[in-house]
Parts: sequence; C-alpha cells; structure tokens
Amino acid sequence: MKPSFGVTGIYDSNIFLTEQNAVGDKRVEYRPQLAIQSDWGRHSFAVTGFGLLGRYVDSTDEDFNDYQVQANGRLDIYDNKKLDLLIGVAQRHEERDEEDDPGRGFEPTVSFNQFLNLTCEYLADVFLVRSKFDIEYQDFKNSDGINNDARDETIIETTLRLGYEFTPGTTVFIEPNADFRLFDQERDGAGNLQNNWAAGSLFGMTFDVTGVTFLEFGLGFEFRSFDDPVFASQLNLDFSVKHIWNVTDVISLTTDAERNFDDSATPGVSGVVNYSLSTMVDYEFLDNVIISSGVGFLLSDTSETDRQNIDITPTLGVNYLVNENWTATLDLGYARRLSNTDGERYNNY
Repeated sequence: MKPSFGVTGIYDSNIFLTEQNAVGDKRVEYRPQLAIQSDWGRHSFAVTGFGLLGRYVDSTDEDFNDYQVQANGRLDIYDNKKLDLLIGVAQRHEERDEEDDPGRGFEPTVSFNQFLNLTCEYLADVFLVRSKFDIEYQDFKNSDGINNDARDETIIETTLRLGYEFTPGTTVFIEPNADFRLFDQERDGAGNLQNNWAAGSLFGMTFDVTGVTFLEFGLGFEFRSFDDPVFASQLNLDFSVKHIWNVTDVISLTTDAERNFDDSATPGVSGVVNYSLSTMVDYEFLDNVIISSGVGFLLSDTSETDRQNIDITPTLGVNYLVNENWTATLDLGYARRLSNTDGERYNNY
C-alpha cells in the first residue's frame, strides 16, 4: 500500500482566460492518492485512487473535485506475450481554455467518465505485434441551466502496431488505427447528425539506445467521415513524435509532437483539429535539486469556421527532493493565446 498527499498553492492572473477584464485569484489544490499493488514475480495487479481538489479564495464557483479510481493488471502469458487491462471511472472538469467551455458567468463543465483500455503484445525476436483497444463513455453533467446531454458520447479507439527490428534498438513499424464517436443524442442543437468515425495509419521508426536516447516518429494520414452530409469528410496528414535524450548525466531533453481531433459542442461545428508541440529540459543542479524549463505550442483549427488559435505556454520550475518522502516544487508559468477571432485572445501568468 502506497499512500501519498500533495498540497499546491497557485495564483492565476486570469482565471477565466478572458481577453478583457481579467480576474485574478488564488487557489489551493489537494492531491490525495492511495495505491495498492502486487509484488509478484510474474503478472501484476494494482488498484489506485487519486483526487485533485481545487479551492479558490474568492471565486468559489470555480472550485472543482476531480477524482479517478482504476484497477489495472498484467498477465504474462509467456516470456514473449503479455496482456494489460485497465478499467476505471473518473470525474473531471473542463479547463477554461477548452473549446466547449461555456465562458465566464457559468461554472466549469463536469463530466463523469467510464473507461477500459486493453493492450495485447507479442514480441518474438525481431517482430513486434501490439494491439490496443480503448473505450470511454463521457457523461457531461448539466449546470447553470445548460443542458449538456447532447455532448454525452462513447469514444472507441483501436490500433494495431506491426514492427520489425532490423538492427538492435532500431524498429520500423506500421500502425493502422481507427476511432468511432457515438453520441447518445443523434443530433446537436442545430439539428446536425453528430456521429463520426476515422481510419488511418502511421508509418514510422523507433530508435532506442538504452539509457541514452529514445526517439519514435510516425507519419501518415487520417480520413474522417461524418454522418451528416453538411460536414465534409476530412483527409489530413497525421504525425506523432516522442523524443527523450539524456544529453549528459545531469541534463535530459524531452520532446512530444502530435495531431489529434476533438469533438465540438458548438451547433453546426463538427470538431477541432489540434497540432501540438512541447519540449522540456531537466537539469540536475544537485543530487536533490532538479531545474526544469520548457515551452508548449498548440494550434487549434476549428472546422466549418475560419477560427484558429495558437497557445504558447513557457514554464520554469525547481523541484527539491527534501527526503524520500517529501518533495517541494516551485513553478512559474505563462500562457498566451493568439487568435484571429475577437474574444478568444488572452494572457495568464
């Protein structure tokens, strides 16, 4: 059994992320967690529960109570075959920079989620076969007179990776994938059909030099189709990049880039395509002091409109390992949104 508890004090200069008349406030976040896990030689099983509770000093309507309870297990069938299963429930709140946030004057949107993730892997000499199946049901709660029932949906995602290690540490792969988005209510507020599906594939390479460098990149395409003929089908370039480089014994560099699709609750809008890039440098200043610095970029392109947003989020932090049980952290961050649409821009620190 591994209990843990964290407390964080935060100040935001613009808690509603508005372009004008910004409101600043302080909040305290509490992070309780309890994990119970096996210590078997083969196979594994764990049950974990954790929460994120936010309490504002003045804007108490912004308080939130997020939590997640999950059970996960691994079955080692043979030395080269394994099966991983994760199942759980969670309550989450949407951040103010989300596409479907109702805006200032309304409480944050809360959803109750049920999810299951299944991964099967077969590794034989130079061949890798990994299949993943994820399903999540999102139940958005009504609040402040806003009916969110039209947003309730089931998301099903499946991928199959076929890899071949042609030299030690270097693997080429092909990864076909598909996802299905099925809404409880067939039509949105504008009367448009909401269900949609996508299929595509990534072609890429994984380069792994143990303890030094890990690089995975994939490039491919995604075709997305919507039940409503008003929404045009989309054929997009798809990509994913993950990079970890231990530059020296005390400096490491992490980079992630990807493209993804989000549904939209805005009537008459099929969704939002996001392109993200983030990079982080960690420097072990002392044995128990780690300095981190990074920056993130996010380009959001809303379908059926000409709205495009660019989010820029630089960060700087210091992590002090007091002892094996206690950690102290100081983080400084800044968020800026550039947009071609009035009312979408903001600054926050």
